[in-house]
Amino acid sequence: MEENKVTTIGMHAWFARAETGVSSETLKPAANATSWKRIPDLEEGIEFNPNEEYIEHMRPNPTVLALADRFIKSRKLELTVHSKSIGPLQVELLLGTQAISTASTYANPSRGTSSGVRGWLRVQAYDKDDTGLIYIDVWCQLSIRSSTTMSSSDAFKADIVAAVLANENNIITLP
Repeated sequence: MEENKVTTIGMHAWFARAETGVSSETLKPAANATSWKRIPDLEEGIEFNPNEEYIEHMRPNPTVLALADRFIKSRKLELTVHSKSIGPLQVELLLGTQAISTASTYANPSRGTSSGVRGWLRVQAYDKDDTGLIYIDVWCQLSIRSSTTMSSSDAFKADIVAAVLANENNIITLP
């Protein structure tokens, strides 16, 4: 029996940066809050990049030590979304500027932080019938992983990487 293949055709992402009294590690904005800013023009798909480190316990065998057990030492998860347009968030992440609002038209690369931007990331994926496939809300630190080129022949593309930070309010839902 063949399994039904589900194709993701729609993906939406929003980010609510950490702001005093609005969004923090312990305060996730409501679904309709204005602090959620859309990350526009995403390519289809989301990359899940789990990484675990193990401590291995070896046991003597007649001729060699053999693996007897493994214990998780550390675990981390990164989510990557692919943006096809440039906006304030992408410029801030790419050039390390201070936060850029829709009211400002300039930024100084030496005034920001190079360690990324913390906040809540919301990603939703849908199939061809507009049925939700996965909903993700995570407290994270955003960065841009690779170098990015802007030229007349290629569109702007940036891989926005969310390093998921431990938080009891992180949730992934399969509707």
